[in-house]
Amino acid sequence: MSAKLRSKEGLHNQFRSVYPLSIQRCIASEDQSLTALQSDEHIGVYSGHLLSNLNAAPVVPSNPSKYPFPGDRTYGVGGNGTCANANDNIEWCKSVANRCSDTASNDLSETLITNIGPLSKCYNPNVYFADHLAFDDFKAASSGGAWEITGYADEACTEKIITISPEELGQCKTIAQGQAVKGITSRPLFNGDPN
Repeated sequence: MSAKLRSKEGLHNQFRSVYPLSIQRCIASEDQSLTALQSDEHIGVYSGHLLSNLNAAPVVPSNPSKYPFPGDRTYGVGGNGTCANANDNIEWCKSVANRCSDTASNDLSETLITNIGPLSKCYNPNVYFADHLAFDDFKAASSGGAWEITGYADEACTEKIITISPEELGQCKTIAQGQAVKGITSRPLFNGDPN
């Protein structure tokens, strides 16, 4: 449990990890030797939240989440679709985006794209090639985490057309006639350190 990181500036500006087993950090002193920073000195449970005081005193969320922190943060999206651009290889897009049925919320078998972190910037779904996908039927699933997935009608994520809540994970959602999900954002709804 002793991962080591080097930094000429000392402590890192941001506490990036949310996994308890990968929290321990090391910092470099002026002479470039490594000094261990014990995780138990900077990580603790504050009102039920695993938070760090690495950068400053932890701020406990005023509205704690009702969702527990998951052991596995994997989530995925998929559905029935085609290519977002009519000039792309439409038959190929249809062949890879061709499954959408109601399944268990943690069944990732019909999710074409998986991830473990939030997508705060617009993501245009694609698989291997530059052909972007557009989903007429859209679904999301998660191995255990409470994720909120938002689908947009455009590749710039300016026109929201669907939001899938943790309670709707595993459900295939039909998008309104004439629209399709071309852009995606996601955010975790479970408690975690925002640093």
